[in-house]
Amino acid sequence: MLTFRLAFRNLFRHKTRLVLNLFLLVGAFSAIVLFKGFKQYVIETMQTSKIETQYGHIDIAKKKFFNNAAVDQVIEKMVDDPKDLIDKLKQLPEVNIASSRLNFYGLVNTEDQSIPARFVGFDPQVEVNMQKHLYFSDGATFQDSKTIVVGAGLAKLLKVKAGNDVTVVSPTLDGGINAMDLHVQGVFNTGFTDIDNTTIFLPLVDAQKILDTDRVDQILIHLKQNEDSAEVIPKIEKLMTNPELEVKPWTDLDLMFLQVQNFYNFQTFVIEFILLALLVLSVSNTTNMTIFERLGEIGTLRALGDYETDIQKLFLIESVFLGILAVVIGIPVAYALAQIISSFNIPLAMPFTSLPIPLKMTPLLGAYIEAAVICFLSIVVASIWPARKGSHVSVVTALRAKI
Repeated sequence: MLTFRLAFRNLFRHKTRLVLNLFLLVGAFSAIVLFKGFKQYVIETMQTSKIETQYGHIDIAKKKFFNNAAVDQVIEKMVDDPKDLIDKLKQLPEVNIASSRLNFYGLVNTEDQSIPARFVGFDPQVEVNMQKHLYFSDGATFQDSKTIVVGAGLAKLLKVKAGNDVTVVSPTLDGGINAMDLHVQGVFNTGFTDIDNTTIFLPLVDAQKILDTDRVDQILIHLKQNEDSAEVIPKIEKLMTNPELEVKPWTDLDLMFLQVQNFYNFQTFVIEFILLALLVLSVSNTTNMTIFERLGEIGTLRALGDYETDIQKLFLIESVFLGILAVVIGIPVAYALAQIISSFNIPLAMPFTSLPIPLKMTPLLGAYIEAAVICFLSIVVASIWPARKGSHVSVVTALRAKI
């Protein structure tokens, strides 16, 4: 008990040094929490947008569709009569909605030009949430058939806006050519350049009329909880009677999302390693100074019968108290900084995005725990060698330091 009391009192002997150490530790603690909070916000924003506008949580399609296999006819990649399977999927308690999608490429014609585009046919009556995640810079969502919404980048190339009419031309599944006049209902942004510069959404019935088919190429499943995917996939596979069909989680279909996630994970590791190294060097330096100034006290304790391990224990306990104090101060400081920075909605341009992302931080319990572990680890590691070195100084040499 006496060792703990001495360690706690020694912590406050040099207030300026204590403040400097706390400034470094709390700064590193806050930096880790803020960066991981921003990373989580970006990942969650991407995940929500990808799930709602492109993939759903789970996708069902033919293996040839997923593998982009070469086929004699496109029809070989398509799903026949998806209604029965969709009705079965809706009976699963984890499933929120199940809906068909039909993707194809064609030409968009205006009076002045013709530009190739990717068309996504979906059921606007079922995928209501999808339309809520399309941020409209002009016009609004679907009201009826024969209307489309155009990505902002593509609309700029076409020089169209809400209220204009365009003609879509595409080959049918049997090799013919079909065309349809469509009304531009709105211009949207998803925030992702690859979608906004190439994509047009239209009602599924219109997409099927253009291709002259009643088939679809995908069935999208939206779950009530994101975490249910692993449990639901085996249940879905039991419902499927067509051996050509395959079930995949959306993360298997989006390479860019996985690349961004891996990049942020590596970036976080590098930042945390740098902070850990800086903290170890800084705390080690101040610990060395403290031990040098207290050599006389170390000699007195050794002369009174304390062992080398007792001296080491004293300095290590001081380091633990310093870590506890840093974490106690760092938690409210990091939280306050996260709330203040998030409240400003600072726009931040990111790679692959067509819109700036607001600088926001999502608080994570894991980030606080990780930051606390890094702070404690750096303090303990930084104190071990100086404490061991100071405790091994001979009693005579240590007592002479007081003269």
